[in-house]
Amino acid sequence: MHLWAGLVALISNVGLNILLIPRLGVSGAALATSISYSLNAIVLVAAFVKITSVPAFVLLLPGGGDLRLFLEGIRKALSFRKTPRP
Repeated sequence: MHLWAGLVALISNVGLNILLIPRLGVSGAALATSISYSLNAIVLVAAFVKITSVPAFVLLLPGGGDLRLFLEGIRKALSFRKTPRP
């Protein structure tokens, strides 16, 4: 499945670069790459959902446990900065 997602990204990136770079320059290349990465992610999520039968919203929406882990990481990072340096 990774191969197919990669091929989708490759083909869309080349095609969009051909269309967008002459019109938008480096911004067109950036836009083409962003769209290609997004398509890659969509194909991978769709494949994962199909294989595992896990609903897509479970993968994409953070839950309460995710928020707790995030806040814990922020607290640890902030306490690490407050420790005195020798």
